[in-house]
Amino acid sequence: MHPLLNQPKKILFIILIWLPIIVSFISVESTISGTPWPHSALLFGPMLFLELFILLSTWYVCRTIPLEAGKIFNFIFKHGGTALVMNAIWLQITMMYSETLVLMNTSEAWREYFNRAFPLLLATGVLLYFLACLFHYLLITLENSRRAEQDAIESHLLASRAELESLKSTIHPHFLFNSLTALSTLTMTAGEKANKMCMQLSDFLRYSLQYGNNEFVTVKDELNHIKNYLGVEQVRLGNRLQLKFNIADDVLKIKILPFALLPLIENAVKHGIQEQILGGTIYIEIQLEHNRLRVTVRNPFEQKSKSSKNEGHGLKTLQQRLDAVYKGKATILKNAQNGKFSITMNLPVE
Repeated sequence: MHPLLNQPKKILFIILIWLPIIVSFISVESTISGTPWPHSALLFGPMLFLELFILLSTWYVCRTIPLEAGKIFNFIFKHGGTALVMNAIWLQITMMYSETLVLMNTSEAWREYFNRAFPLLLATGVLLYFLACLFHYLLITLENSRRAEQDAIESHLLASRAELESLKSTIHPHFLFNSLTALSTLTMTAGEKANKMCMQLSDFLRYSLQYGNNEFVTVKDELNHIKNYLGVEQVRLGNRLQLKFNIADDVLKIKILPFALLPLIENAVKHGIQEQILGGTIYIEIQLEHNRLRVTVRNPFEQKSKSSKNEGHGLKTLQQRLDAVYKGKATILKNAQNGKFSITMNLPVE
């Protein structure tokens, strides 16, 4: 709908602005052609009021003929043709109205008034058409700018909410409970290992607080974060959890979302290794291919296990964050076959 016709107050405001234009045209036409002012007002006043709503319809014309660089001749041709058609319709209606006045007043003067004012009507109609187009293109630009700003705010809010949910799910009670339980056992049996685990758990928690408000972090920082997480989990799971890394050197300084890797690793531990009696190996690969960062996490899984079918809240939250920030350019692909489950995350690199 036209942005100026969606409220009665706006319609009234437009009419009040248009009235001086009608009065000015009638005064000029009466002076130039010698038509008595009351007659000119009766003949052209209603038609200029009709012209207002005809000009407002150029809003839809401007939306279908966008401003495009390099297509100026096509742009002028389309608007020129539209201006002629719309003014031809308006002039035809005005002529029919003048003929109606001739029949009602049995006077040929009304036809003469119209014929004398025809050049001025044509010039005014064309001029008002292009002024209306200029005004509507300005409205469209403002509307697009407002919509873009609103989309940016909504995306930011969505990213903030998703990040908050990610942070809430990152340090969930089960992880802390399991870690503290394992730590309490170590303090009585292996003090050195307990000290190392305390440091890893401390670094893990510190990262969550330190980088929680950052928009982007380096891959190196994220790797250190998940290594602290995996170090704590290795104490709990023992030899059941084995790790294999394949990290390219040229990816360490690339910026990604904070906490983008942890949901992938958590999913592998919780729904993969933890479900295996003998455990298994988590394979983590990060490579740069054609200006895209490819992160692959692969782990064994039990096909009959219910939890293996559940990707967890963390991955869903991660997908929301990626959609909000990368506008659909980032993907998360899952594959399960032959007892192996893999997640591949592809991120654009700028």
